[in-house]
Amino acid sequence: MINLLPDETKKHIRAARMNVILQRYLVLVGIVFVLVVLVFAAGYYITIRERMTAKRELESYTQDGTKFATVDKESKQFAKNLTTAKDILSAEIVFSDLIFDITKTLPSGTILTTLNLSTEVESNQMTISARTKTTDGPLKLKAALEESELFKDVSILSIINPDPSRQVESQIERTYPTGVTLKAVFTKSSTPTDKKMTTPAGGR
Repeated sequence: MINLLPDETKKHIRAARMNVILQRYLVLVGIVFVLVVLVFAAGYYITIRERMTAKRELESYTQDGTKFATVDKESKQFAKNLTTAKDILSAEIVFSDLIFDITKTLPSGTILTTLNLSTEVESNQMTISARTKTTDGPLKLKAALEESELFKDVSILSIINPDPSRQVESQIERTYPTGVTLKAVFTKSSTPTDKKMTTPAGGR
């Protein structure tokens, strides 16, 4: 078949064909671009969602960790309280035994009024306050404590003799008019912890 179309017409036809091809390429590029944008958008959405999920899980783990730390702290405090209670009960028993042992060493006509004990002092020193019926009672008490196996280095800190000019209202002071304060070193290995006894004990 002989092509009798003029050259100009042929050029227009070829240009039209090229335009159609270019349009198809442009459409294809546009579709690819849209697909790439959708892929990036989907990836970004998934990343944001995973990030939010991880953040929520981290907050949950943090809260659980805080709760665990609180429970752990409470359990340690409870164990510490149990140990403290055990120590207090043990000290109470030792202290009661000590009071009983001391009263057995008191000479006749003597009572304890105050007994201060502490294991914070390395020398295990203690202060003993007592009252006696006679003025020579303090010396007898010092001698009795020195002879016992409970104490050593016993010394008298002060002696308060009865004042005839002062009216005595306390029955204890009327019965045991002479007061004495002594310092001694406790020799037992099991010493109570920071106790103070102020109830009169051991009168005979």
